[in-house]
Order: sequence, then structure tokens, then C-alpha cells
Amino acid sequence: MELKDLIVKQLQTEKSSSQLKENKYSLLVGRQAGKPEIKRALEKMYKVSVVKVNSSKVPVSQRLLARYRYSARGPSLRKVIVTLKEGQKLDFGIGEKEKKGEKK
Repeated sequence: MELKDLIVKQLQTEKSSSQLKENKYSLLVGRQAGKPEIKRALEKMYKVSVVKVNSSKVPVSQRLLARYRYSARGPSLRKVIVTLKEGQKLDFGIGEKEKKGEKK
């Protein structure tokens, strides 16, 4: 699996926002990704030191499409909470204006 394809996106929830104070980041990654792969990818791509990686499987959503008589499945993902060393941050390219909901 390619490094750039490993991390799908960063989770933005109330709980993940409160965990940022503890230097913990919540991410969605591919289901095949293991903890050592995630740790190596983050350290290589973002030049940070990962202390701990916790992961859990996200349930796959299924929808029944009666019109077409088949069921559709959502993506198979894994939720990961990554703890970084003190004083380090992950920058996903979100600017300060975008965080506040303002346009550039």
C-alpha cells in the first residue's frame, strides 16, 4: 500500500478536538493498514515521532437499493488515534481561515 493512499482523512469531531490538547490525532485509514505501517507512514510523511497508535474498525454501512435490487456497501475503514511526542503537531494543510469557516 502506498504511503499517500494509507491515510484517508483526519476526523473532525468534538471528542477528537478535545484530544488535540493531549497531542492525540484521530484519522481514518484503509482497513488493511496495520499499526506499524501507519506509524512508519506518519513518521516519514510528516517528520514526527509517533509514541502510540490505537486502532479500531469502523462498521461498514450497507444500503439496500430497492429500485435496483442490490445492496451497496460503504468503504471499509479503520479509525486510528495517534499519540505524538510532546511539542509536535500534524499539519494536514488546513489553514487558520478554513478552520474558522471563513473563505480565502
